[in-house]
Amino acid sequence: MHHPPIPTPLLWAMEMLELEAQDRFAAVVAGTDVRAILGGHLHFSTHSTFAGVPVSVAAATCYTLALTEKERLLSGVDSGQSFNIVHVYEDRVVHSIVPVGDTTEITGFSTEHRASIEAMTPEQRRQMFSAKKSRFNLGEGV
Repeated sequence: MHHPPIPTPLLWAMEMLELEAQDRFAAVVAGTDVRAILGGHLHFSTHSTFAGVPVSVAAATCYTLALTEKERLLSGVDSGQSFNIVHVYEDRVVHSIVPVGDTTEITGFSTEHRASIEAMTPEQRRQMFSAKKSRFNLGEGV
């Protein structure tokens, strides 16, 4: 949907773009097999529910809106551009936000470690990638 059916509490000026007659749309969607509502237009990522259905709003690839700017009604900035990828499974829908543009890697590891990660038990993986004092999180590799 171009105008997502959710409130925009962080930007007063965007209220004028909220979907009109939301009660009528809710009557159409509620209790159906609609599993997700996808939207845009807001130029920032946000998520909610509507008529019991998850709503995912993509940011934008051209510019995003500064949600903390208090001295302007709207402030478009060259930052945080992204797009969403949606994967639909039998029992769920997954929305992933993918940043665009230049980024700087601050942590990571190469694909040469895949075999050693696959050889780990689930508990070893959780320990390696979640524990603050693991070799991975201390920058010592896998």
